[in-house]
Amino acid sequence: MILYGVVAHVSIPDLFKAGSVRAFSWSAPFSVYGVYKGLTGGAEPAAFSLARCCYVLAAKWELLVPVVALFALRGFGTLTEAAAVTVVYVFVVETVIHRDCG
Repeated sequence: MILYGVVAHVSIPDLFKAGSVRAFSWSAPFSVYGVYKGLTGGAEPAAFSLARCCYVLAAKWELLVPVVALFALRGFGTLTEAAAVTVVYVFVVETVIHRDCG
């Protein structure tokens, strides 16, 4: 999408906005259908479990990747700089925090 925007001289943020609208317009009906089938099909709701909250806490660094990318996109001038900040964040999380180099 970025390559298309550069070649066609189209605004990259406008392309991302258009992609977000399309993604929501495709995912919202499927989500509504899934909730409808779950409620009418007799599916039992899952009970609350504290262990599931622990899984979210264990993935807190990975869940912050989109936040870092979006704030870097707002704070820096170009997409390349924002991508570089995101790559550095992921590298630090994987090597320093998780100590997983391979």
